[in-house]
Amino acid sequence: MIMDSDLARRLSKEHEYYWRPILRDLPDAWVSALLEFWQRLDEINTATPPMSDRRYVWVALRYDLFPAGLTAYASPAVNLRRWTPAHAMALIAAIDEFHQRLQETCEQCGSRTGYRHKTQLDIGGYDRILCEQCGQKWEGNPFAER
Repeated sequence: MIMDSDLARRLSKEHEYYWRPILRDLPDAWVSALLEFWQRLDEINTATPPMSDRRYVWVALRYDLFPAGLTAYASPAVNLRRWTPAHAMALIAAIDEFHQRLQETCEQCGSRTGYRHKTQLDIGGYDRILCEQCGQKWEGNPFAER
């Protein structure tokens, strides 16, 4: 599953400092988790007196996309004299909550009751995060190997 191209284009324009091209490969159902993560990063950006330029980003992001999910990595992008323990803890919490949310969210419908579901789409197959209803539909897929 890949993100709708219009949605990807909109997100890349509206969130250019957090957006990375690899995110085009995310399912649409995970966009709300991504937006919540970026909102948390915005909160870190304003943890000290606000910058006049809101585009100034306090964290550098990198994402790795795997068949079974997305991993986000972040590090301070400011002079460490301006980076406080509160910033560090807020960043760790934001990343942890984002990863947890993805592990609970069905990549097909966006339901928060997802679980890992083994699908055999190629020789090794891979895990997907699907709710029970979408998992049952997937098992009925005539193209899935048994």
